[in-house]
Amino acid sequence: MSAVKCTVAVLTAWLLADRVLQSPESFLAPYAALFIIGTTVRSSVSAAVRQVTVVILGVLVAALAAGTLPELAAIAGAVAVGTILGRSRWLAPDGMWVAITALLVVLYGSATNAALVFHRVLDVTVGVLVGVAVNALVLPPDQLSTARDLILQRAHELSTLLADLAHGLRSGRHDSDRGRQRVWDLHKSTGAGVALREGRESLRGNLRSPGWTKVGGSQVYLPIATVLDDTLLYVSVLEVAVEALTDADDRQAGPPGVHTGATSARSSGATRGILGRIRRTHLGPGPPSRALPARRADRSA
Repeated sequence: MSAVKCTVAVLTAWLLADRVLQSPESFLAPYAALFIIGTTVRSSVSAAVRQVTVVILGVLVAALAAGTLPELAAIAGAVAVGTILGRSRWLAPDGMWVAITALLVVLYGSATNAALVFHRVLDVTVGVLVGVAVNALVLPPDQLSTARDLILQRAHELSTLLADLAHGLRSGRHDSDRGRQRVWDLHKSTGAGVALREGRESLRGNLRSPGWTKVGGSQVYLPIATVLDDTLLYVSVLEVAVEALTDADDRQAGPPGVHTGATSARSSGATRGILGRIRRTHLGPGPPSRALPARRADRSA
């Protein structure tokens, strides 16, 4: 679907710049529009303002350098000043384009051509406006659906991991390398809470927001997201405990599955407690459909 949005934005921006405005450098409009697609609706507006700002600063720096310095000095001065201006936190992460724009304009030899400078700014402005409009109106980004899917996947992964730990305690055999890798992969992946915040942010100014509001929005998933992120720390501790217990069993004489009683019982009880906490929070007192609504939000949006 993002390919459709990019295609619509690029064609619309190019047609406006080339056929309507008859710009001599109409390629800048679709180029700028493409930068806006893919972000959230709200952030696309901020990105549009930054893109226009860096282009204006770049052409101004180039015009000043070309009009007051010899060619080599103008190139060096434009890059230096553009780099310094681009370090402003207000322009991040697009600040580098101040120096790039200034350099290209100086090298093209058109820094002092007022008509070309005007068209550059106009083309970029048209491009970002088209990008914002297409991003908001054509399949606007909905990262809350992605967060929902991640939460359900994370709950399944943790439940499976806890079940494997419990099996390792009962049998006295546990694949430590595989267990540690699974825990590490979960730590490296996006947290449920972070994904939920990104999903909530993606609905600001989004046409899909009313559909999510009808089913409770991100608040529906907040309790389980919090528990899943907290549980990951407990699972890490349990992984270490199970490794220690099963390694101790391997060193002991006697059949596998015979554990040193008190520690094993406590670890098994902790595992059951965490599983119970996830089950109560995830499922609630009623059936699963009451705690986590199905994908009706997608259809209602």
